[in-house]
Amino acid sequence: MRAVRTFFALSLAGLFLAAAMPAMAAPQTSFTLTDGNSVATFDLASDAGMSGWTVEGVNQLAKQWFWYRTGATGDESSIHTLTLDASNAFDMNGDSNDDSLYARYLGTGFKIEIRWSLTGGTTGSKNSLLGEQIKITNTDTTALDFHFFQYTDFNLGGAADATDDQVTIILPLVDTVVYQWDPDWEADTALVLEADYYMAGDPTTILNLFSDGSPTTLSGPATAGPADVAWALQWDFTLGGGKSYLRGFEKHITPEPATMAMLALGGAGLFLAKRRRG
Repeated sequence: MRAVRTFFALSLAGLFLAAAMPAMAAPQTSFTLTDGNSVATFDLASDAGMSGWTVEGVNQLAKQWFWYRTGATGDESSIHTLTLDASNAFDMNGDSNDDSLYARYLGTGFKIEIRWSLTGGTTGSKNSLLGEQIKITNTDTTALDFHFFQYTDFNLGGAADATDDQVTIILPLVDTVVYQWDPDWEADTALVLEADYYMAGDPTTILNLFSDGSPTTLSGPATAGPADVAWALQWDFTLGGGKSYLRGFEKHITPEPATMAMLALGGAGLFLAKRRRG
């Protein structure tokens, strides 16, 4: 399936050529990406983050954003609390619509670069693809203890239809796949390399973990719903002086509820094997 293949065939290093851009005096903070049947909206100056992903005229996303912590103590912070040093949108396919966005945030001794790439489907296909590439660089000479979190709250079918969503997080040998579905829509997220910790559940409960004054280690569960559900992934790592850490994600929205029904019946292993052969 295209959602698991196309993005990871690209070079992460090549996607970060925008890192050579000079810092702007006042980087733009609000962006809209458009491609095919899809529109994605971003607020880089608040924890609203990626605040919308409309497919076929229906907004399928309440919030998708990133939090971080340095060291073993203290609270997490949204990356928007860092200094937004540069931001630019690009038209990558020549249709006169911006479909790619680059942002660079500066912290004390580190920087975070993110590149989003939207690929919409044809009208009526109900398919849409979002690539996300994250690069975290230690700009100091001493080792950095870093903790990085991705939070995602899909509202498949729209906010009024969010109460019947279900989510399953699967951690195979070398990567992580997250499936969320309702009777009419499916959203899957694939990434190379396994997450260290994860949690699926109530959106407010998960978000409150990032602002409770204590260091967070996500502790499951891996499934939630049917309800208004969200999920989060966590990576803990140590970056040597001048070293970088890369993460790539691919999110795919599609009308494939039959696949999710198979997962619910215990067919996860067969499903993953099928996707890797497809």
